Amino acid sequence: MPVTAVGKIFKPRLREDAAEHAARAALKAVGLSSVGIQARTENARGLVVRVAGLREPSRAAALAALEPFSFVVEAD
Repeated sequence: MPVTAVGKIFKPRLREDAAEHAARAALKAVGLSSVGIQARTENARGLVVRVAGLREPSRAAALAALEPFSFVVEAD
């Protein structure tokens, strides 16, 4: 569990870990297990998941697999 300096659970990092785990599982279900996934929390857009290492045929499949989630997806 990620914690703050005073020992409380750091919820933003916990949400980011959960988003990374969910994105990995969704992409693995469509056969895309060798991509890089990183989540971060931004002030303007909220939770953003970046997927790296996609080529054009698999990019559309990845975006379709991640569409049901409420986080913003960046794919390159």
